[in-house]
Amino acid sequence: MPGAAPQPSIDFSRTEKSIRPRISNATSAHDSETTMKQQRMARIDHELQRAVAKIISEELKDPRLGFVTVTRTEITSDMMNCKVFVSIIGDRHVARQSMDALKNAAGFIRGELGAMVKLRYTPEVTFVEDRSTEEAIALSKTLERAKVIDE
Repeated sequence: MPGAAPQPSIDFSRTEKSIRPRISNATSAHDSETTMKQQRMARIDHELQRAVAKIISEELKDPRLGFVTVTRTEITSDMMNCKVFVSIIGDRHVARQSMDALKNAAGFIRGELGAMVKLRYTPEVTFVEDRSTEEAIALSKTLERAKVIDE
């Protein structure tokens, strides 16, 4: 037909590779989804750890609170609860007082956490004393004593 626009030609030589069907294994897709979920949970745990540590060090003014370090956090898969592991420098009396202060301030910390970390639901916060640092120091001292006796 005169005056009609010419039909464009399609070049399949460049698109053949993208048309090729992907063969995927269902387990690898599941593994990849699980890995992505674990990575997301790890990022959330890290962000919660950073935020709780900041709240404890800058916002809490309880005189019972000793030198507290947030060692790690673990959020549940439903993101409704979060365990905060803390290491407390000092004797058992200081540790007990610090844990009492943290447990009493859990509601306040949760409120501040909700303002700092944007999640659909702010998790309930429970504190767990992490004694791994103390155990490592005790083990180190024991090894030093064994080394001195051995020589």
